[in-house]
Amino acid sequence: MNKKWFCIASALTVFLLLTYIALPAPVIAEEKGCSFQGSWYGDPTDGIAWIVNVQGSSQASGTSDLETPGFDPTLSGYFPNAVKGTSLKGVWERIGGNTFAMSLIGLGVDEFGQTEWIAKMSGTTTLAADCNSEMLTLTVEFFESGDDPYEDEPFLVMPLPVHPGYRIVVTPSPM
Repeated sequence: MNKKWFCIASALTVFLLLTYIALPAPVIAEEKGCSFQGSWYGDPTDGIAWIVNVQGSSQASGTSDLETPGFDPTLSGYFPNAVKGTSLKGVWERIGGNTFAMSLIGLGVDEFGQTEWIAKMSGTTTLAADCNSEMLTLTVEFFESGDDPYEDEPFLVMPLPVHPGYRIVVTPSPM
């Protein structure tokens, strides 16, 4: 190969390499959207009080731990022996841009820690462009103790109203 062709081939290789490195980055960042990871809360004035930690080893999927402190574990008297509801533990995954799907499971227990009911919450959330607020569309299904929440029919299905959530952010302490 003569020197002229070697220079052209080298220049073309460098150009293609730089194009490959430079162009995909904005496209990938745009597809990923906001990070869902962090701590979020639901304001009781919006009708639903909750707090959740969202974790993951990537921006594509991870785990959640949701607490609903004001939830009635008796389910309005249907389970009079229930004294506590556990936090709901679950998983999430990005299904596009700023939209995520999730499924979480929790238990209602009696004073001895025996399961009274099983709750499975599933649905989606979409983060706003500011990445610090979200709109959730969720349904909670309740199952009898001993039922399989993936195979059996729930005894109660509660679609929740679409509601907002807010990211917990670091703010400076007032002096």
